[in-house]
Amino acid sequence: MLRIDEAPLIEVHLVKSTEARGGIGEPGTAVIPAATNAIVAATGKRIPKLPVNSAQLKST
Repeated sequence: MLRIDEAPLIEVHLVKSTEARGGIGEPGTAVIPAATNAIVAATGKRIPKLPVNSAQLKST
């Protein structure tokens, strides 16, 4: 992982279009690992598969 001062210059170009607006890629992909790590920190239980449900969180 590069530090900000080590990263190359990034140029952004906006392209005019008559198409409807679309998605912006996959911005939410980091949410799941962060959420499951928070569950582990709070409960001490690892989440073996997704989606997370209340049965996975119950103590055994």
